[in-house]
Amino acid sequence: MVDDHRYECEHCHTSFVREVNYLKHKCTQMVREEEINTPRGQAAYSLYGRWLKSHNRAIPTVNTFLTSKVYSTFIEFAAFIKKVKIPDTDLFIRLMKDRSIHPQLWLHDSVYALYMEYLDAQVSPVQHMKYTVDTLYKLADIFECEVKQLFHELTVSELSQLIRERRISPWILLHSREFKKLLIKINPDERSVFETLIRPGYWTFVLDKNSNKKHVELAKNIVEGLKI
Repeated sequence: MVDDHRYECEHCHTSFVREVNYLKHKCTQMVREEEINTPRGQAAYSLYGRWLKSHNRAIPTVNTFLTSKVYSTFIEFAAFIKKVKIPDTDLFIRLMKDRSIHPQLWLHDSVYALYMEYLDAQVSPVQHMKYTVDTLYKLADIFECEVKQLFHELTVSELSQLIRERRISPWILLHSREFKKLLIKINPDERSVFETLIRPGYWTFVLDKNSNKKHVELAKNIVEGLKI
């Protein structure tokens, strides 16, 4: 005989005899249904729909998303986008689709570096350098220091974030004496982060191309002018 005084979760239908345990209960579905109404939840649902649309699949209902195996993945990706400020999210999703990279791998630094390489090819070297110079001067104002001192003021985490956002470009960094000094001082794990984000092999190829000789010279002149 069913106890009429039992408490039941409307989300997962778990029953509780004591009210205190019922009130403490937080199942996955309950958390998701609360989360989906937040800005992050709405952003994750939109990204999920755009991903499926890139595969020519119908945009699912919210309930379908709530029970999806990739729900948590897209919640994390929505947070990642806000943190990293991805320049072109639709371009990122298209690239992931074209390269058959599953969403569960999207947050890996190596995958993001692949995207940055692709994005780098869409923006002119001169524009990348301009973004970098503007960023360095703004940061120098914030820290109230000379541009060349920024590599002593910024933490490895802060600098790696600026590289992820391409607010500081390898076009400038790879010609900077101060950046090379920093690489010598930091530990192997920190150095590995920079190598993953910049991918030296790829940039060696870019900088050695004959068509980029004038851009390399411009980068060197900028570095010399900034004394970095």
